[in-house]
Amino acid sequence: MQSNTCDEQWLLRLLQQDSEDAFARIFERYHRKVFHTAISFLKSADHAEEIVQEVFLKIWLKRNDASRIQNLDAYLSSMTRNCILDRLKKAAYESDGLRSFTAIQSYSTSNTDHRLRNRQCETWLAAAIRQLPERQQQVYHLARTEGWSHDLIALQLGISRLTVKKHMAEALQSIRRTLQGYISACFLLAFFFP
Repeated sequence: MQSNTCDEQWLLRLLQQDSEDAFARIFERYHRKVFHTAISFLKSADHAEEIVQEVFLKIWLKRNDASRIQNLDAYLSSMTRNCILDRLKKAAYESDGLRSFTAIQSYSTSNTDHRLRNRQCETWLAAAIRQLPERQQQVYHLARTEGWSHDLIALQLGISRLTVKKHMAEALQSIRRTLQGYISACFLLAFFFP
């Protein structure tokens, strides 16, 4: 283990001196681990390969700071996790549902009545969410606002996927109960003021 750490530090010093050979050795040693971590979350070999490229591109671009890295394995694991989280957030943002919501929102901005109704419904929803216990609020926010999967939420919060699912189900049930009276008001507004 000691020789492996010394070897890593030696490679990092060479990398800092712009050694392509050192970079190639680091890549050869760690690219499979980065790939396997990425594919376990992204479920796509193409996306996992993009994460590998992104991680090692960042290593190369930040090579001048390489001597500051104490544990290369831990550093790469952290960088991989951050790249995966960024990719999942971006995918959630670009999902069809969010694009449809954005299109509906932009369409309704031309009509003041629609904007007022939407704002009122959003206010009611926010009030219902604030009534949830803190952990349910966290899970709901990460799932619905950030678009994260239950697996990713479990990883981020340090709880099981089943616990995430339970919190989400309870949160939705509580929100539905709270909004029942408000929903009928929304429909009445929409009916009388189209």
